[in-house]
Amino acid sequence: VVQRVLSPEELGSYNAAWRIVMSVVPLFMVIATTFLSENMAESDDAGVEKGAHQALYMCLGLTVPIAAAAPFLAADVLAFVFGDELRGSHWLFVVLTFSIVCEVFLCILGMQVLLLRRRFKLLGTTMAVGILAGSCFSWYFQKKFGVLGGASGAFLGRLLCVLLIGWNLKSLVARLPARDYADIAVAAAFMTLALYFIPVHWHVLIKIPLAGSLYLAVFAYFQRAQIRAFVSRK
Repeated sequence: VVQRVLSPEELGSYNAAWRIVMSVVPLFMVIATTFLSENMAESDDAGVEKGAHQALYMCLGLTVPIAAAAPFLAADVLAFVFGDELRGSHWLFVVLTFSIVCEVFLCILGMQVLLLRRRFKLLGTTMAVGILAGSCFSWYFQKKFGVLGGASGAFLGRLLCVLLIGWNLKSLVARLPARDYADIAVAAAFMTLALYFIPVHWHVLIKIPLAGSLYLAVFAYFQRAQIRAFVSRK
């Protein structure tokens, strides 16, 4: 729907940002599908919930830092891959990365938990509402704000879908270990703070490894007990 109402120039900027963002999807889909195969072998809800938590935790650990870094690195990434003329599309890139984080929740909580619990009607209804709302939002905001509005409308549709699924799985969401997810958020916050102070003129291929290394270091510090136990296993 977004692409249907774009001008050729807007379509070029949209597709450029979308191609980079979509390259992240196969990474977390590998994780998600691995846990899906494990969860299908579980015979009770407790096992499915444990697998869903592990899949959600790992996928968010991958995608949250990308979304957190996007406001600081989007312009440089677009310029490096496609050229300086696309620097102005950096906020479009940011919105699309936020959409990918929503996609993680849809994939794990929707496509795994609801699917394995055979709640097909709820899953289908929720997805239909999200797609319809996202299409309407995209069409409306596209007319008002251009290509960024169209992408924002699609993001709102995904976000609505996530909220509906979370509401219907609120008991499961309440049982998720909040401390684990807080570790991801804090590590991403340290990374964004570092990106704020890194000189603007530094090359993006320097900024990304530095920021990523800091994220991994803080994350590893929070998980030091689990890492120590894993390393010491015989």
